[in-house]
Amino acid sequence: MTFTVLRALHDIIGEALDDIERVYQAHGQDPAANVDGGDRDSKLSANASSPPASPRSSYAYSSYSKVSGTGKSPGATFRHKASLSSGSLGMICKAYVSPPPSPCVTTVREQRFEHEMGARPRPTSAFFSAPEVPLPPTPGPVLDFPSLDAPFDATSPSETLTSHPAVMAAINRIISACGQMAATVQTPFLTICDSTMGYHLPSCMRIVEAAHVVEILREHGPPGMHVDRLSQLCSIDASKLAHILRLLATHHIFKEVSPDVFGLNRISSLIDSGKNVDQLVDYRNLGQPELKYQGTNGISAFVGLCSDEINKASSYMTETYLLSSSPRIREANQPTLAPFCLAFGAVDRNVDYFGWLEGQNDKQAHNSGTELGHGSEYSPAPGLPDPLRMSSSTSSNEDITHSGRAVAIPNLSRFRLERFGKAMSGTGSWEAPGAVFGGFNWRSLPRGSVIVDVGGGIGSTSMMLATTFSPPTGEDLGFKFVIQDRAVVVDMGEKAWKDKCPALLESGTARFQVHDFFTPQPIRDAAVFLLRVVMHDWPDDHARKILLHLREAATSQTKLLLADFVLPLACADDFSSDSANGLGLEEVEGAQRVLAPAPLLPNLGKASANVYWMDLTMNVMFNSRERTLREIVLLALSAGWKVVKVTQAPGSLFGYIVAVPVKVGGGGGGGSADEAPSRARGREDMEMAGKGDEVETRSKAELKCLAVADALAKFGGGVKRFRGPGTIGRGLGGSGKEG
Repeated sequence: MTFTVLRALHDIIGEALDDIERVYQAHGQDPAANVDGGDRDSKLSANASSPPASPRSSYAYSSYSKVSGTGKSPGATFRHKASLSSGSLGMICKAYVSPPPSPCVTTVREQRFEHEMGARPRPTSAFFSAPEVPLPPTPGPVLDFPSLDAPFDATSPSETLTSHPAVMAAINRIISACGQMAATVQTPFLTICDSTMGYHLPSCMRIVEAAHVVEILREHGPPGMHVDRLSQLCSIDASKLAHILRLLATHHIFKEVSPDVFGLNRISSLIDSGKNVDQLVDYRNLGQPELKYQGTNGISAFVGLCSDEINKASSYMTETYLLSSSPRIREANQPTLAPFCLAFGAVDRNVDYFGWLEGQNDKQAHNSGTELGHGSEYSPAPGLPDPLRMSSSTSSNEDITHSGRAVAIPNLSRFRLERFGKAMSGTGSWEAPGAVFGGFNWRSLPRGSVIVDVGGGIGSTSMMLATTFSPPTGEDLGFKFVIQDRAVVVDMGEKAWKDKCPALLESGTARFQVHDFFTPQPIRDAAVFLLRVVMHDWPDDHARKILLHLREAATSQTKLLLADFVLPLACADDFSSDSANGLGLEEVEGAQRVLAPAPLLPNLGKASANVYWMDLTMNVMFNSRERTLREIVLLALSAGWKVVKVTQAPGSLFGYIVAVPVKVGGGGGGGSADEAPSRARGREDMEMAGKGDEVETRSKAELKCLAVADALAKFGGGVKRFRGPGTIGRGLGGSGKEG
């Protein structure tokens, strides 16, 4: 059985490579070609029991299905060779959906495979009785896939094609199958070692980013640089640096071109800030190393962010959730009590990550029940003063000597604050380009509809929509856009729009509005409330309060559009069991039980790892999370919204979730019984939540909907008012961080 699975995985890889090469061949012959490769993956994910029609491995799939009890006999499935024509794009497209009728001859290996599967051997004559259809000559690829050994080139046609939907889907299958094969064949203890000793990777990534190793190697050129010379330029001991780079080279992040000589490749070159080494030295001497990230793609900043505070926060997960003697810490769902706050000693300041970044220091005595970390006590980058020395100064206006000159004492987290803001612009590739247009049927809205971008930052998403659906650049649908955020962000947004598209502001097509989404929503005639990457920043109680305010302001025709990752289960989802409990996942258009058929993991395994990294990142930084579809549906129902549709671009787990207003806690099934709030229970919860915190309550007379008022009392009325979204207050992977 195991050999059968391994062979099936091997065939999946070969099939996916065929799909990628087919796209590259087509685009090499015709740059305008658009090969539809998404059909295969949509069929695979729609029903795991349906064997795919593929030139290489449909037989392997059907054979595996027979053993696992999920498919038909392999005798019922014939393999067909996809026909590629050098002169016909139509033939290339049809290769995915209409293979030629004649079966191809099985190979000796495939006959052995069938025998091992226990399938009844088919007569050999059956494969030779019909004449084989001659295949047209297949031209060699004009475009090759990007080389791992060459630097990353975003302008290269080969690199551009990696975002083609068919290529993305095939890449996911390759990564998933390779990861599963490695986990199957590797000695289990070595897999455990990979998991438990992998902490060295982010540590090594941080030091090479902070020491500007990538920029030094880029200036030196392709032959690479000996570690002795590299050591002199980046001030790291040569023997230590060699071992750091060798670990990264072993993981294909750098390359060791000859003994102790290291160079860049496609992966490491992506970290390049583009600054020359002299500039970086000047920034360090000025005490402003954060200038490294200005005008960059944000990836170097993202590497620093993840390998610094997020890495350290993650190491305090056990202390926070298990070892702390304080039940309040262990059971907390507040951003001020997240593992990050323990790792960086911020618990006694009563501030969350964003408050810490902005230099807030609301010193309060608080027993964390465990030893606090010292993440704030060391300089985060070369060129910055020693925080311990700075914190010992008696006056915030006192100057200290640094690099032979007097400098004013800055916010201890200023560097990290600037780095975070730029790091967010490096995460744009998580969402497929233009996915917002396919994620919702904008043209179905009535003319003149009002679209409210809640917590919209500087309005990047609304700007795309407005320029597409408003004159003079787009069709005239009469839409009106309102972008809501904190005052400081609104000012930034208005400046950005005046610079890029002033006509949209002047015509009234778009406007900004200062609004805290933890307070009642002022727009009462919205056609759409859009929240792009807002929910994942907030624990359920906080997120529910945001949604309740929108529900109270909604009309019967208002749509809620959530743009967030949809975290898949690691097993096939069972929608029917949830229908009995009122979730109604079977009714959600676009909901997927699996992302891939057996033998691949239902969630595509390693190919989907990034969304799980993000999930735990939100957890350790904010006590929040990415959510599964069932968690999104349940959260929405508890606030009076019923999810009806989810749309995801091919190869992406980033989803656009559409919900319609229903009765709070009901709406044709809303949630479990304890989700329906009562006034008495709400008052008790509010009192408990308000102890030790600033309590914000609202009179129920101010609200139109009594059910919403009760729900707010239970789920949102006694919540400390944390800093809302903004320049840095949106969380990881959110909108509004880049222009």
